[in-house]
Amino acid sequence: MIEQVVDLARQINLEVDNDDLQELLDSSSQEKLTVWCALWAGGIIGHFFKNDEGHNVTINGDRYRAMITNFFIPELNNHDVQELWFQQDGETCHTARATIDLLKDTLGDRLISRFGPVNWPPRSCNLTLLGYFLWGYVKSLVYADKPQTLDHLEDNIRCVIADIRPQMLEKSSKNWTSDWTTSEPAVTVICQKSYLKSNATRLSFE
Repeated sequence: MIEQVVDLARQINLEVDNDDLQELLDSSSQEKLTVWCALWAGGIIGHFFKNDEGHNVTINGDRYRAMITNFFIPELNNHDVQELWFQQDGETCHTARATIDLLKDTLGDRLISRFGPVNWPPRSCNLTLLGYFLWGYVKSLVYADKPQTLDHLEDNIRCVIADIRPQMLEKSSKNWTSDWTTSEPAVTVICQKSYLKSNATRLSFE
């Protein structure tokens, strides 16, 4: 697919940098570690997407819904979260009709999402506490020891997230919500991101 795009670019006389192309090809073939988190002022619930054999997999609608049903909802029941509002960005797997129906069955009208009862603002992919705070914070720490394997990277992600104190989450949540709400609900912000393994200190999100 990438080669076809490059060929098309050359046909219309666009300049293609070979170094940039090689970096793009290398990154597209890298293994991916997909981590999902739900975050609110009182805590973080995290999940790594793997298949039955324990291998890392990318996310799709079926896997996302299975995670919500089999992991997130049971895990959420173990936490004292009252008046939960569930917010998610506009990823396709989040907004498929089957996904929205599942979330509405679980949460009723307390769903902030594209195609949900409370619509997600367009072109606002980073309007979550994960985009505003968590992913940048994780990114700043997990590559400190230059992990060379996905297992090493996963261990680092687990450690960084486990070390985040409730006081930090509460402060970040208040800073994030103060500009757009006068209430203080226990907001769970949900988003999934992909971490790419690299032999350099580089972490990018999808």
